[in-house]
Amino acid sequence: MKKKQLIHPKLYLEIVRKNDLTIISYKQNKFNKDGSRKIELEEILNNKNIDKIILKNKNEQQLEILKRYIKTQKRVLEKYEKVRNYNAGKVVENSIHLLNEFENDFINWFIKNKDLK
Repeated sequence: MKKKQLIHPKLYLEIVRKNDLTIISYKQNKFNKDGSRKIELEEILNNKNIDKIILKNKNEQQLEILKRYIKTQKRVLEKYEKVRNYNAGKVVENSIHLLNEFENDFINWFIKNKDLK
């Protein structure tokens, strides 16, 4: 069976505009030394069309990607448990735990930005 390259979702946090530069901050699957998720920046030149509504739409899409990713990881965990590969299963189980925490970050972002339509 061919392995599919999974794409880690991004939680877009906010937009900052400086002159001709639009900077979007986001969290992904990268961590600081203390175990918290790194906040990274994406720079876009001359794009005044990006606003909070677009961030909401992007985050809705990314949340769906995250849910599919969690579902896939759960299937992988079931396979590891079925063949009694408990060490690999433990790694996947920890991954699922981190993904569930990330899903909570999305939910909190949507609660904080519930006034966006």
